[in-house]
Amino acid sequence: MRNDHRSPLAWLVAAACWPAAAGACTVTATPLIFGSIGTLSPAPVDGIGRVSVSCPQTTSYEVSIGPAPAGSTGYREMTSGENRLEYQVYVDPTRQLPWGDGTASTFTASGSAGSEGLEHVVYGRVFPRRQTFPGHYSDSLVVTITY
Repeated sequence: MRNDHRSPLAWLVAAACWPAAAGACTVTATPLIFGSIGTLSPAPVDGIGRVSVSCPQTTSYEVSIGPAPAGSTGYREMTSGENRLEYQVYVDPTRQLPWGDGTASTFTASGSAGSEGLEHVVYGRVFPRRQTFPGHYSDSLVVTITY
């Protein structure tokens, strides 16, 4: 029995911020890293990333992460060449509330941040498959804050 490993990860890419009278808020993100996954693993593999928001003065905001690709099963896909690996990102640690833009049964996070910033954890899960191929899988996610 052969056990191949790969290092899947999804990059959280900071994106559009809509300016308000309070000044420009900024968003930074750290990668969502799942680590190595055995091809024969029957269990899902979890990982976490982070999104941080800071504003010049205390400002309420909402954080959304771009939806899964059109025509997909609702899951996101990491790729390694032609190979694909399904995963999802969630707002909650129990991985029950998919993070999206608030439409189609997805959820957003919200908060109020000043110059000290506020951090949101992004919970991820790679789903098991019968056959996966070794490689370095990746994807990019667009994070948007609206304030």
